[in-house]
Amino acid sequence: MKRPAPVQSPKRWWLMVALAGTLWATWQVSQDPALPKRVEPRVLSKNKPAKPASAPANLPLVWPPRTAQGGPVADLFSLAPAAAPAQPDLSLAAPLPPTFALHYMGRLDDGAASQIFLADAQDRVVVAKLGENVDDLWQLSNISATQLVFKHTATGQVHNLQIGSTQ
Repeated sequence: MKRPAPVQSPKRWWLMVALAGTLWATWQVSQDPALPKRVEPRVLSKNKPAKPASAPANLPLVWPPRTAQGGPVADLFSLAPAAAPAQPDLSLAAPLPPTFALHYMGRLDDGAASQIFLADAQDRVVVAKLGENVDDLWQLSNISATQLVFKHTATGQVHNLQIGSTQ
């Protein structure tokens, strides 16, 4: 009768035992029931805990700026400086019209069209008719017995100039 072949080394025997144990443990874990998705906390007292009055404020995540030399900030956990409120971009706003510096001097009605005589800030006389531009800034858009209506050419703002009584 032949003898069975002996195990070649004890290391190989321990390796085979470890492999069998690993396979057995893997199979055991796969047989466990699935865990619940959310575990509700137990309340020890009979009263339910009060809900917070308001949600906690979320702090903005701000990466710290680099130093003036361009290197990284030494303390990453320091609080970022408070951000200044955003200033409106004034470059996109409509330009403000210049002040209306014309003064009424008189009027000449010659039947076909009325001519209006105005004086500017340097007391130069300017003659204007309905629809004409005055000083390249204002357009005379309407003439009535009590007022003149000027429209700013760049912004479309209207300026009324009273020339008579409103009786």
